[in-house]
Amino acid sequence: MAKQSFSSGQTLTAQQMNDLQSNDFNLTATTKTADATLVVGDRGTRVIGNAGTAITFTVPDSTFTAGDTVQVHNIGAGTVTVAAGTGLTLNSADVLTLSQYQSGTVYFTSASSAILFPTTKTQTASGLTLISATTIGSAVSAVTVSSAFSSTFDNYRITLNGGVASGTITISLKLGSTTTGYNSFGVFGFANGVGITGLNANNASSWGACWAGETTNLSGNCDLYSPNLAKTTGISSWRPAHAVTTAQYVFTGFEGSTTQHTAFTVSADSGTMTGGTIRVYGYANS
Repeated sequence: MAKQSFSSGQTLTAQQMNDLQSNDFNLTATTKTADATLVVGDRGTRVIGNAGTAITFTVPDSTFTAGDTVQVHNIGAGTVTVAAGTGLTLNSADVLTLSQYQSGTVYFTSASSAILFPTTKTQTASGLTLISATTIGSAVSAVTVSSAFSSTFDNYRITLNGGVASGTITISLKLGSTTTGYNSFGVFGFANGVGITGLNANNASSWGACWAGETTNLSGNCDLYSPNLAKTTGISSWRPAHAVTTAQYVFTGFEGSTTQHTAFTVSADSGTMTGGTIRVYGYANS
């Protein structure tokens, strides 16, 4: 039942009182099978999506007032996206797309601002959580990513992709301000099978060749183990082949201090990098 309006001195009928009480315990529900825009009559009610394909509930601007609420539910196989109409700000701590049997409450803080409070938080299938995404600037030789590691996660994955290099380069990784104690052993070879070489580094100033760069792309990834714990930090890294030289490099290693790192720096061994993204993910501890 939609919100009712009464005038001063009006006598309420028994049916009106019963309707009001009924809505307190059993909200009026409206089912939508296609895209829909919430209307003022939806205040204090349930709007239910029931479609086999994805649909959208649009929350309009200047229709509701502060304190109004609308409950949204999805019982259909198609997802229901709760989207802000032009001029309205819609915030949420979770995604605004409801899968089947998920729900939420749209709470209006003003006529032009609302918050979606999901009833249940969306669970991700992956054990990785994106922590940060840093875009590399133009023609830079090094990029520092701050606040990358914390006590929230023990282990991390760092990826680098997109962008270009000024030439065929390798790209190194340094933890915080630590410039000694980087040890590693790896295998360097070519996709065409011409030669395989073991490479090692003892007490180096960084881990070299974590990623690759050339005039068409920057790419590679590495896993770090315990960078924010008071332990030595381990690494395993994979650097793909250069399109020009087909060179590939895989290595493992450790940084020997027990420093609790929070940041890292990515550096080109020569030349510069332009564009591309450095992403940091945390591995779930449980």
